[in-house]
Amino acid sequence: MAIFLLFAATLAAAAKIHYVREHLSLLTQARTAQTAGDLLAAEELYNRALAVPWAFGEHRGEIDAALLALQPVTQAKRVTAEIAAGVEAASAAGDVPALLQAHERYRAAQAAAAKAGEDAKQRFAEAAQAAGVEAKLTEAYAAARKRAAQQLEAAIAAKGEPGADGGKAAAVAAADLLRLPAAVYGSEAAKRKEANALLQRYDNARIDAAAKTQELEAVLQLGESIRSWYAAVPWEAPWLASKLDKYAVAELTALEKKDLPAFLAAGKAVQAHAALLGSGGGKAGAYAEAAVKRQFARAEQLAGARKYDEALELYRTLGSYRDTAKEIAALELRRLEGDPAALLAKAGVSEKPALTAFGKAADGSAMAAGAIAGERPRLVLARLAVAGGAAGGAGGEVRLSEGQLPPGLKLRSLRFAGELSPQGRPLLAAEAESAERATHYLLYELPGEDAGLELVLDVEADKLTASGKGKLTAVRPLLDSSVQEERANGSDRSPRRNANENTVPQGEVAKGYLEYKNGRYELVRTELAQSAVDQETGMNENGQTGLDSASSAGEPSAEEPLTIQVDQLTEHPGQLVRFQVTLPADGEGSAVVRAGNRTLLLKGLSSYKAGSILVTGTYTGEEEVRVNGGRVKAYAVKVSDAKQPAE
Repeated sequence: MAIFLLFAATLAAAAKIHYVREHLSLLTQARTAQTAGDLLAAEELYNRALAVPWAFGEHRGEIDAALLALQPVTQAKRVTAEIAAGVEAASAAGDVPALLQAHERYRAAQAAAAKAGEDAKQRFAEAAQAAGVEAKLTEAYAAARKRAAQQLEAAIAAKGEPGADGGKAAAVAAADLLRLPAAVYGSEAAKRKEANALLQRYDNARIDAAAKTQELEAVLQLGESIRSWYAAVPWEAPWLASKLDKYAVAELTALEKKDLPAFLAAGKAVQAHAALLGSGGGKAGAYAEAAVKRQFARAEQLAGARKYDEALELYRTLGSYRDTAKEIAALELRRLEGDPAALLAKAGVSEKPALTAFGKAADGSAMAAGAIAGERPRLVLARLAVAGGAAGGAGGEVRLSEGQLPPGLKLRSLRFAGELSPQGRPLLAAEAESAERATHYLLYELPGEDAGLELVLDVEADKLTASGKGKLTAVRPLLDSSVQEERANGSDRSPRRNANENTVPQGEVAKGYLEYKNGRYELVRTELAQSAVDQETGMNENGQTGLDSASSAGEPSAEEPLTIQVDQLTEHPGQLVRFQVTLPADGEGSAVVRAGNRTLLLKGLSSYKAGSILVTGTYTGEEEVRVNGGRVKAYAVKVSDAKQPAE
């Protein structure tokens, strides 16, 4: 036991001797480092000496005093050394954000030292200089500036192609260029000049590369992403709008000439990215709007020339750029108002009319009439309602009325003759061939909106004229034999007969006078022949037949005109023909008239009124006329006689 205790005491004494030696060695090294100015090493050695077991108590006071004196200086050195290391690491990694963080830490520590007093400020400055913080920052910033410029130049040299990394390196370089402090360049103006020169070339290269393979919309999307990136920096890039605007104008110009749908899609893209291209969408926005306006004007010209299908197709195409529902609806109404066959078809008439007529009702609504042949010969009248008009309903509604035709008629003409209806109702005048007189006249009136056409006059005569409101005069009418006898005997009190009675008379009556009563024309008086009438030709002493106004008194023609339909005009060049059309407006000298799908130029007219006119003349060929701002070909007719119904 005594031996064991002796051994333990010996070990303890040996250990103490070891620690004492270590403590004294560290203390000596600390004093040496402090004397040499290596304060950080001295601080570390003093702390290690304190940590040695069984340290001498008499040295504790010395160590504490040394550490207290060293603390401000060592702290400054420690901070500046860490900052310097951070700058070096960030520069080596090409990490500009980390470099900026190290710089920010340096500025914050510098500000704190200055706030602590002049001594602290001096200690920190000395520590920073010793660590070479500012020199390392200058070097790191210069390296970052050079590296960013080189990467952007490489991207520009590659003509904006993203490369294997998808353009990531160039994007980082662009961001680094703008992150660097203005002091790196010397001034804010110098930084903006250098950065903008590189960034403009870089952006232009990217946009040019995209334009080679992508549509305008995709290129503008790229522009939007570039603009958003600059806004987040923030940084002004005035070249971006002008570059994209110029490119968009070039694209629109090329597409307008060769591909209207593609042009409209491009125009829509310009419209969607208007803010990107400058005020009001830039020149591209103005160009697109002007071009679309021209297309709308062209559609209107097509409609004015009655090329309705072409106009409709154009409006539908333009609908991809702007809503054209209103224009299409108006075009459909216009077609119905200008094309009798279309209006009749809209009303549900499936058969092709042998004759058609077109007119306007008192409320302005368009009317179309047609003569339908076949097993059930009839007249049909389609009326296009005007919103709020007498026809009722919304604008565009079509109503159909019918009236039966006597069987076996060979109709020559059909027209609206509202002047023959004292009530102002729609009235149709049909002329057919007659075996015993020049013409077989039939008048049909529409008594109500939902009624059918009613026959108000059926008479064969050499001529029928309006002699006043609700009054007609028929030359050599075929009358019932009993009426003929009464007039021959000089009786004026015989019962009035309706001229619609179909019995063929046995004698001659020079004139029959009819008045509109009870919804029909009734014979009220006859006049016996006072002069010779040519029984072979059916002509009176003036050589006149046909429907005319009471005031008309044309000269007899040396050649009997052939009554035709307008669409037969070109079949009779140089031949005297007679046909009926409707004049669109008052005028004098000449008139341009639409009849079905044909345009006529009537030459040699005296003054005339808008409405129906019976033209006698000669087809001379085609001439070009101006219609609705455009030029169309018209069938020219040299007019030798023209008659209009009396008011």
